[in-house]
Amino acid sequence: AYPAVHRDVALRVPAGVSHAQLMAAMRGDAPADDLLTDITLFDVYHSERFAPGERSMAYRLTFQSFDKTLTEDVVKQRLTLVSQQLQQTLGIDCPTG
Repeated sequence: AYPAVHRDVALRVPAGVSHAQLMAAMRGDAPADDLLTDITLFDVYHSERFAPGERSMAYRLTFQSFDKTLTEDVVKQRLTLVSQQLQQTLGIDCPTG
């Protein structure tokens, strides 16, 4: 009954970092009732401007509560946590816009 909120993030991923590692870092130590309900990879981009093996990976993050409507502030806080987890775990910057 409560709407989901989607945010797309593009990550510049160094060689040797896998999709599974990114998923685990974004989920972090989230509790079972976490607001981040889904993470979907929707684009992988390679460029001559990137270092060998480096690529851009774009993800759609879905946030939803099953007992209230989410505010923009709540979504931003959870997205900031995702960004911190990526930086601390894998050294990857995640723009939180």
